[in-house]
Amino acid sequence: MKDWMSKALWLLCVSVLCVACSPESNTFESGEGDAGGAEDPVAAEARRRVLESVADRVVLPSLEAFVVSASQMRDAMAAWAASPTDDALRSSARRAFDEAMDDWQYLELMQFGPAGLMSDVVGGEGLRDEIYAWPLVNRCRVDQETMEPAHADAALLAAEQINVRGLGAVEYLMESTAEGNACAPNSALNQGPWLSETIEQRRARQVRYMATASTLIADLAVQLRDFWVPGAGDFRGALVDAGREGSPYPTVQEALNAVTDAMFYLEKETKDMKLAQPTGLRDCTAATCPEFLESAFALRSGRNVRVNLDAFVDLYHGGPDAAAGTGFDDLLDAVGQAELRADMDQRIAEAEQAVVRVESGMEQLLSEQPAVVVEVHDQMKLMLDLFKTQFVSVLDLDIPQRAEGDND
Repeated sequence: MKDWMSKALWLLCVSVLCVACSPESNTFESGEGDAGGAEDPVAAEARRRVLESVADRVVLPSLEAFVVSASQMRDAMAAWAASPTDDALRSSARRAFDEAMDDWQYLELMQFGPAGLMSDVVGGEGLRDEIYAWPLVNRCRVDQETMEPAHADAALLAAEQINVRGLGAVEYLMESTAEGNACAPNSALNQGPWLSETIEQRRARQVRYMATASTLIADLAVQLRDFWVPGAGDFRGALVDAGREGSPYPTVQEALNAVTDAMFYLEKETKDMKLAQPTGLRDCTAATCPEFLESAFALRSGRNVRVNLDAFVDLYHGGPDAAAGTGFDDLLDAVGQAELRADMDQRIAEAEQAVVRVESGMEQLLSEQPAVVVEVHDQMKLMLDLFKTQFVSVLDLDIPQRAEGDND
């Protein structure tokens, strides 16, 4: 009740006092004022409340969750590596992998700050690609590394390219039988090294490889979390103190835009790559292209889509509890866009209802009932079309360069 009353009071104040709202269009003006380029302080604080909610209710809890699940995966993989023929340990390792992958798929939409690329985002450290480089997974190279010393040495593996490390490599190895490999029959691997050992010996190598990769992932999870937390890297402070001395964001609006830029993952990666490509809607010359499925080995492609959508919705609401968090939906209310907020809520609900149909078994549906997967894509598109047009326009947000000119 206290959160609700505080939030209601804030909305009332913003609605009445926000001089940064244009009387003609009811949109936030750009962050630059008429004199000195400063943001209007009332509008800036309204946006800052959203940044605080995103940081404290979405990003930091999800980073802590990933630290826990990544460490549990590391421990489960290490136990399995000590006894690679134990089916119970394999099952435990698979469950731990699924939990870690769930937590990471949620974080995929938070590539602002340290998770993002240095060349693309403020505060970028490139940690996302270190943890999960999809779609850059080279399965033949993973098979080659399985027969090399690096698979059992964390320092050596960390020096290898990202396409043989991270959660993508773990997923491929997890579902391997160690009988065949992904390299061409006439490759060097198949001219001796692969055939020089038994299936059991190769499988033991693969399990050690997963344990080594999981150790690196667990270390990176801690590193990413520490970049954010106050008292360590404190990117949380850099984000919520945007526009103040010491923050890398000159204005609060630019920090807010960094968050929505990251949310476009649902548009470009989830909708266009995870749904449109496998269903043949783009970059595919056949009726369907299952080779584009994100997690065909672990049979969790639909699950990944669902978790991506969950993360988008939580960022939009400023937290998993829409009533407690302060989100972009509240900014829409503050600028008199209750109708647009209602439209967004309806489109989100429809996308959530649709994605349930592919949350498990998307791979089989693509083969037997591809129209079901297409429907999920279409419902996602309806919601995202509203997001990338009216929503960004009303709040004076920019579309990231990689999404500009995309009418798909």
